[in-house]
Amino acid sequence: MRGRLVFPMFVTVAPLDTAAIKTADNYDEDYHTTKLVDTNADGKGEPTRVEGDEFEFKAQIENDMEELQRMTKSGDVTDSAVGLVVHLRDMARLGLITTARPLGVKKADRLVKQTNRKRALVKAYTAPELFCTHAKHLDGYIGREANMALFVFGERPAGLT
Repeated sequence: MRGRLVFPMFVTVAPLDTAAIKTADNYDEDYHTTKLVDTNADGKGEPTRVEGDEFEFKAQIENDMEELQRMTKSGDVTDSAVGLVVHLRDMARLGLITTARPLGVKKADRLVKQTNRKRALVKAYTAPELFCTHAKHLDGYIGREANMALFVFGERPAGLT
């Protein structure tokens, strides 16, 4: 296996179920998302989010990734963005790579938690919730095809399209 993870940990991700959202009663065809609905009678609308089953995979956490840009964009907040580097063979072995999910994780998927190799909780991502805003193959891969991918999770969820 080329391109090894240096300090792998386990992360859990909750995928956005776009098919279920498109069949929801409050789905907006123009904006490709659900309309805000006041579910707790506080006068503010909350977004409806339908998630699939959570899945876990091995990743290298890149907390200091592009630190200068992150500090400029959203202040000196250490949890405002988290980068994950994954090996695509690990994702394929787990059955996470499909035609609908060529990298295993898609934009708008939610980062749930991070555990160490012994599965002890390291960090639960509850507030602010972090959503995948960027998913791509890493440049400079060895061989004929990409073997590593980078996922960036930030505070703002991306749309469905």
